Amino acid sequence: MHLQHIRWQQIDVELRKARERRKRVAAGGHADYLEYDVFHPNCNTLAKKFGYSTKTIQRDIEFLRDEGAPIEYDKCTHEYYYSEDNYSLPAIQLDESDLFAICIMQRAMQQYRNTPLYEKLEQVFKKIEEGLPDEVNIHPAWLDERISFFQSPHRHIDPAIWDMVAKALSNSQRISIDYDSRNAKKRSMRQVDPYHMIHFKGDWYLLCHCHKHNEIRNFAVSRIKKVKPLKQSFVRPESFNPDAYFGKHFGIIFGKENHQVKIQFTKAAAPYVSEREWHQNQVFKIQKNGTGILSFETNHLAEVTAWILSWGKEAQVLEPKELVDKVKSELETARKAYQ
Repeated sequence: MHLQHIRWQQIDVELRKARERRKRVAAGGHADYLEYDVFHPNCNTLAKKFGYSTKTIQRDIEFLRDEGAPIEYDKCTHEYYYSEDNYSLPAIQLDESDLFAICIMQRAMQQYRNTPLYEKLEQVFKKIEEGLPDEVNIHPAWLDERISFFQSPHRHIDPAIWDMVAKALSNSQRISIDYDSRNAKKRSMRQVDPYHMIHFKGDWYLLCHCHKHNEIRNFAVSRIKKVKPLKQSFVRPESFNPDAYFGKHFGIIFGKENHQVKIQFTKAAAPYVSEREWHQNQVFKIQKNGTGILSFETNHLAEVTAWILSWGKEAQVLEPKELVDKVKSELETARKAYQ
């Protein structure tokens, strides 16, 4: 089901409400539709309520009219409404693959159950479910028995913190945050302009302009312990591009210096390494002796180091020397721990 179907359902509900209000007034009821606090569905109010652009709502209204929807507009109350009672939106046509995809989406939502996103995703799914034909069942019993999703390890995020951060991100509003840094012994307070949100391996990160350091910084949302909205708004620079920070990354940490990395994998590990994309610009070559060499460019070595160590004896760093030394040092420290 496409997002446009959800929009149509939302518009349909509000136009039906407007129709019912007008019928009560016509029958001699209280003219509540003229009161200032009553919702009058038009392009501006619908766009603001549901988070779309006014042009998108206008296109939807025009499309529904072309499809036969009896939509009228009252210039006095500035609202759209249905002029007939018996109209219903066209039924959504689903084939077997569409239904399967919806079922998979419902199961996939479970991996976000312990995050602030889950409730919102569930609300969206309910809207999709309400828009399906009555004969469609989106809870087939076999799905529970034959398909599973395992949730990635994640940190807890305070729902109140999540909502304030998301609102600031949406409204381009500066915020003050109390942050628990991994390297600091105590919390630090700083003012930030939130530019971009990233989801990575079960955790959420906020890419911001940090006024304390006057540069772009990355903050784990789970480590934000307090948020205070500030009066200042900001304009995100047109030149800002998140790919400039993560395009050559290997993980969520980014730096200022690029590194050319080469790692040799044993004959046993090479087939497994070749099956997956570890970096968007990686090059993997099988050697004559069956080993494989993975090459890519990254702007930080911390997460590369941890990843290489996870392969144990199956991986050997060829370059850069800085990475070779890091891995050697970690292995030596680990060896001493077992003496």
